[in-house]
Amino acid sequence: MRLFVLSLLLATAASAQTGTLSGIVTDGETGEALAGAAVVVAGTSLGAATNLDGRYRSGRVPVGRQTLRFSFVGFTPRDTTIHVRAGATGTLNLTLAAQSDALNEVDIEG
Repeated sequence: MRLFVLSLLLATAASAQTGTLSGIVTDGETGEALAGAAVVVAGTSLGAATNLDGRYRSGRVPVGRQTLRFSFVGFTPRDTTIHVRAGATGTLNLTLAAQSDALNEVDIEG
């Protein structure tokens, strides 16, 4: 019984040392939502993909200063830093810029 209570207390303490991040990722030029964009907490295996509305939510993010990497095919990846508070949800909305050299013309001769 003591072991169970100790485990429960440790689990509660560990969850108190994390926060949640959420927000929306959009195209910087058009303002449209980017469905399927990746949001990753640098140095961890934590992350999320945006839904059809460009919204993401990632829980159990360690408290303190965290670097987030936002990426989407055809757009320039972007890193930004956010301070995560224990038990709180931080909101970060972000725009990504399309890569100007994402697609180059290709000539195919047969």
